[in-house]
Amino acid sequence: MTDGMDRDELIKLLEQLGDESDQTVLSAARAIHATVAASGQTWDDLLAAPSAAVGEPALSDEREDAADDAQPIAAGPLPDNAESLRLIARLLDSAGTSEELRAELTAYKADIEAGEFADDDRRYLRALYRRLKKE
Repeated sequence: MTDGMDRDELIKLLEQLGDESDQTVLSAARAIHATVAASGQTWDDLLAAPSAAVGEPALSDEREDAADDAQPIAAGPLPDNAESLRLIARLLDSAGTSEELRAELTAYKADIEAGEFADDDRRYLRALYRRLKKE
C-alpha cells in the first residue's frame, strides 16, 4: 500500500466499521485515523479517483504524446521530482491556470532546482493537480 501502512491491517479495521457494536466501530475508526495520520499520507493521497489509479487524463482536449501518456500519477510512495515537474508543466500548459497559480508553480520549479522541494510539497502538488483536473 504505502510506506508505514499495513494494508491487511487497514482492511481488517475497515471491515470492523460495519460491526453491530458501536464501541467496536468507534475503536476501528480511531485506529484507522491513527494509522493514516502516522503514515504521513492524507485521505486525498490514499483515495485517488479511479482515473488517477489507472492513468492520468489530460487537462484539456488536446492529445498528449504517447510517451507522456505512459507516465501516470503514482498513487503510492512519493517518487523523485520528475513527476512533480510533469504535473507543473501540465498545469502551466492548461489554458485555465490563473496567473497566481502560474506564479506559485514557477516558484515550485525554482524550489526543485534549489533542492528545496520536500515530500509535503509533492503531496500538495498531487492533491492540487487532482482537484484541478476534476473541474
